[in-house]
Amino acid sequence: MWSNTRLGVKNIIIAILAVVLLVTVTVAGFCVLQLRASNQLLHKLSLIKPGVNLADVKMQLGPQMRELKGIEEIIEWGNIKDRTFCREKKLFLFYASTPPCRALEVYTDTNDVVVFATWHGL
Repeated sequence: MWSNTRLGVKNIIIAILAVVLLVTVTVAGFCVLQLRASNQLLHKLSLIKPGVNLADVKMQLGPQMRELKGIEEIIEWGNIKDRTFCREKKLFLFYASTPPCRALEVYTDTNDVVVFATWHGL
């Protein structure tokens, strides 16, 4: 009778340890994915400094999702809501990183010279 109880307790302890190990590995995996995505995002943001021609770095930013030219579209899709800033600008959106997914927002003048760059989550 005692041996059955001991086996039951051992099985419960093993099950609890397995669950704790599974949760730990899952959390570590998400942390690694988030760190990798953040590093990708920071690298891409470092390429798009003000004054750089977008054509020079466009291929390194990831797939282009949108190119917006109208003030209303730029305000709707971008983080910057200042109408004065958005006047005579273009907004390019690029898919920047794997989960957690993020997009680069690149604001340029009418000649596609970078004025400002930022990001937002998708």
